[in-house]
Amino acid sequence: MLICAVAYALTWRTLFFEVCLLPEPLYARGSVVLGILQHPPTLALLLAGILPLFVFRKRITWAAVDDSMRMRGFVWIVALVVGVSFAASGYNYYYDTSFIFDRLAIVALLVALRFHPAFLFPLVLTVMAFALQIHHPLPEPMWNWPDKRMPVHVLFALVWFVYLRIAVKTDPRMPLVLAVFVAAATYTHAGLSKMAIGPSLTTWFLENPTSNIFVSAHLQGNWLGQLGGDTVVRIARSLSATDAASNGFTLFAEAGAALMLLDRRLTRFFLGACILLHVGILATTGIFFWKWILVDLAMIGYAGSLWKSGGSEAAVQKTVAVGLVLLTLVFAFSYFKTQGVLFAWWDTRHSRHFEYEAETEAGEVYALDPRYFVPYDVAFVQGRFYYVLPAEVLPGTYGVTHRYPVFRELQDAELEDLPAIRERYAIRFFNPRLRDTFGRFVQRYVGRAMQRERKRFLPSWLSLPYHFQTTFPPDHYDDQSKIRMVRVFFTEHFYDGEAIHQLHRTEVMAIPIE
Repeated sequence: MLICAVAYALTWRTLFFEVCLLPEPLYARGSVVLGILQHPPTLALLLAGILPLFVFRKRITWAAVDDSMRMRGFVWIVALVVGVSFAASGYNYYYDTSFIFDRLAIVALLVALRFHPAFLFPLVLTVMAFALQIHHPLPEPMWNWPDKRMPVHVLFALVWFVYLRIAVKTDPRMPLVLAVFVAAATYTHAGLSKMAIGPSLTTWFLENPTSNIFVSAHLQGNWLGQLGGDTVVRIARSLSATDAASNGFTLFAEAGAALMLLDRRLTRFFLGACILLHVGILATTGIFFWKWILVDLAMIGYAGSLWKSGGSEAAVQKTVAVGLVLLTLVFAFSYFKTQGVLFAWWDTRHSRHFEYEAETEAGEVYALDPRYFVPYDVAFVQGRFYYVLPAEVLPGTYGVTHRYPVFRELQDAELEDLPAIRERYAIRFFNPRLRDTFGRFVQRYVGRAMQRERKRFLPSWLSLPYHFQTTFPPDHYDDQSKIRMVRVFFTEHFYDGEAIHQLHRTEVMAIPIE
């Protein structure tokens, strides 16, 4: 078990992300499956992975692994969450293709998985190659993955289990243990990051004003957009009284997740705590980790079914459980050291974000929702496009920073102090080449959407929830007439604890749509 977890942690995740990324011209041809067959590294991985599954197919049937079939239901639910979340994503106007054959292939593999676990590997490989379309052409593509990371990594671990079953006889509880290990390491990484981000382990807990993100979410994501600025300030001031309790619960749920594998009761308890944490995030920011919630619920349900079936209280032997807890901490810490601080930040009072306007052929001007750019919507809502700005900026989506001195000065600042803070800490990210890439992307995406008259891939009632929830403004673009120009604005606000001040709203790009 320990060897399996270590092997997964060190190799599987990197292998899928690096090998399944197809060159951009292959995505442009409109078929991911054909792209896999034409890309030697991905094709080699597919063939190498399928061969042992075919040779030992009788050894790894669902009945041979778990005659109760509970494990099949658990694996299939996780695969369904991941597979459908990509297969039901929006039409990609950048490539001007629906990838319909690939979506059907994912659905077919999901159906086949119900009958035999050998289909899990080709399913995951196809899903990953499909999902990685969003890695072209804009930079920093990994910022598209916060809503997908943990469910996808759990699925990677379940693939690893299928191969382990070929080599040795396995316990039906092992998929649960591997899935909980991945979830525990992911949540623990977030907790460790929050403790490591400050001068001391308690700084984030004692000082971070989590309530500030409610204001930033309202300004940047238009969360609860129907509320006026005064109402948002009143709510934020009320929430500020709960900052310590909110921070404490966050650290308890995330860092405590390292103990999940000690006992099945702890597994269910901490997964439930993490679900409550996601519900709180949704309520205060509109950020909806629905994929994480569903996978957490699947693990809770599977743990409960094993318990009721007469299994032992512990998912694994106590000595192994302690080893897995230690490994969870090592994995979470090593992830922090190698990937940087991803799930920890300081919530400042300085909000800065990009806004988009659509000017139509009729001369009308509408607000253009960042989620218009599906499947790149996560990147556009976050708006990490600082390379288009000639001026120096204090960057940070949703008003956050990873630099403690910046946070501390902004938290204590008055409006007139901002120029001096900017002078000391602002950074220039401007890159003409990347600015041109961004402009060409918007021009190509919107231009092809206009040619297609923005046809919907799925009816609205079948669409899955966005990661970022929002309230559409009354003047938002809803296909009134064809867009001839997209204007990009950079906007900054400052919340001083009493009121929200707009510092400026500057047009940084005007992109003609041909």
